[in-house]
Amino acid sequence: MRWSRRPTSADTWTAADELEPDTLYSGAATLSRGEVALAVTVHLNGHFEPLDGKYHWHGRIVGDGVETLKLPDRHPLLLTLVGGPATPATLAEQDPWGNYRIAGTGTPPYRLEPVEVDVPLR
Repeated sequence: MRWSRRPTSADTWTAADELEPDTLYSGAATLSRGEVALAVTVHLNGHFEPLDGKYHWHGRIVGDGVETLKLPDRHPLLLTLVGGPATPATLAEQDPWGNYRIAGTGTPPYRLEPVEVDVPLR
C-alpha cells in the first residue's frame, strides 16, 4: 500500500511566468587566453551570495575549440561579451553534449539591472 499526501489549499503553486528567468544573458561572446580568441555562444545567469558578499555568475558555453582553452597556462581566461569588458572566468566540466560550464566571481560580464533598496529610518 502506498500513502501520499493530497494537496491542500495551503499549498502554493508557482506559475511558470512567476519564476526568475533561466538566463540573464544569452548570446555571442569571445573566449580568450593569451593570443588565442574564440567566438562562442554563452548562456549566463548569476546571483549574489550573502555568505561571501560576492556576485557569482555561471553558465554554459558553446563553441568549437573551447577545450584548447581549458588547458592552464600563465595567461588568464577571459570572457568578453559584445561591447563589454574582458571578465576573468573559469572553465569547468564538459557536459554530455560537448558544452562546457563557465563561472566567475565578482562583476559579471553582462549588465545588471539597477536595484532599489528601501532602508527604514530609525
